[in-house]
Amino acid sequence: MALALWLGCGDGAALDGTSKPHADAVQDSGPIPDVPAPTSPCEPRIERDGQRLRVSGNASYLKRFRDEGDDSAAWMPIRGAPVTLVAGLDALSSTVTTEAGCYAIEADTVVPDDGLSLVLEADSSLVEDGGTMPFAIEVAPDDTAPPWTLRFPVAAGRLMVDELYAAGAFNVLEQAHRAVARLEGREPNVVPPPGLRVLWGQTEQPACGSCFYVSSFVLELTGQAGDIDAHDNAVVLHELGHYIEAIYGVYSNPGGFHDLEPAAPTMAWSEGFATWFQAVVRDDGRYVDAQPARIYVLDLETPPEQAKGTVPEGDASGLVSEALVYALLWDGVDAPSIDDDTASWSVSEALEAALSPHGAGGKPGGDVGPIGADLNDWLHAFACPRSARDVEAAAVALGFPWSLDACAR
Repeated sequence: MALALWLGCGDGAALDGTSKPHADAVQDSGPIPDVPAPTSPCEPRIERDGQRLRVSGNASYLKRFRDEGDDSAAWMPIRGAPVTLVAGLDALSSTVTTEAGCYAIEADTVVPDDGLSLVLEADSSLVEDGGTMPFAIEVAPDDTAPPWTLRFPVAAGRLMVDELYAAGAFNVLEQAHRAVARLEGREPNVVPPPGLRVLWGQTEQPACGSCFYVSSFVLELTGQAGDIDAHDNAVVLHELGHYIEAIYGVYSNPGGFHDLEPAAPTMAWSEGFATWFQAVVRDDGRYVDAQPARIYVLDLETPPEQAKGTVPEGDASGLVSEALVYALLWDGVDAPSIDDDTASWSVSEALEAALSPHGAGGKPGGDVGPIGADLNDWLHAFACPRSARDVEAAAVALGFPWSLDACAR
């Protein structure tokens, strides 16, 4: 399953007119039947005034929704992606798609329309100053290829990406935009050049399922048949959560296999935080991963009974399940949903504590409890300043032995 990850803590294909990277990589090309055509506030136009050319239109990708339990699909605008007007191999001018997926490019050229193309890239690192993204991210078919790059005739106007893998690349970018919106203007503590590289394509079948490597700032998403993780928003956002934890806070995850079992406090924190983060971005208290034989779902509201408590029992520095971490974080931010607790706190404040540069929100000058970012640090940073009895009660209800008395230590 995608949550059973191996996290390494040590150390594209050009398209010609259509959105198919190469013939042997296409499992599902073309729109799914009965999917309405994309709509956009910006209709395609080509205007010439002497040598001055202005081209405008819109870009969209076909999002698959198998992670929601069916095989439906819908067209989504491609936002924040570079579009370049080219004549042969020469770039004439470029722009970035808007929030609505619109683009408009102007250039001086005498090349006729049939000699011009529009190149669309799954790469925010080409955007000056990062555009609307505070960090660079590119999506490539493998570890040696350039980012997913699609070439369309300039007359096409509508840049429609329908091929499964190419569309998945732009869905990764879309989830990154959603994650950034949830960060509400926070700036990274460290942005490692050149940013995050996401490997996604049919040949990407990592043993970890899908995973983030902090040593190289690479994220791998499996592209095997029936397990197309780039279209599973929860999976993408979970892995992006690890990257965000690494550049906005402190990343102490030791790496290794995990499947809700009691684990090192730093691993439990990192995995639990990432699962919680995807839930608050999606505003959905589940983690959903479409796999070849099933739809795998975690309910953040009701963690497995065996995930509660610590090993040894009653030891706040002992082994703990990531499910306990995500359940505790979710307990306070899910109101006013129907709930089994009365806790209610701000997602923004919970994130601020989680992404503090002092561990997982630990006090200035050092962390609390086990060395590295863990649940103790978040509790100290979040609950102590508020004298938050509801946080204390939520922790105890999940079998985590923490009280506000720890704030004095």
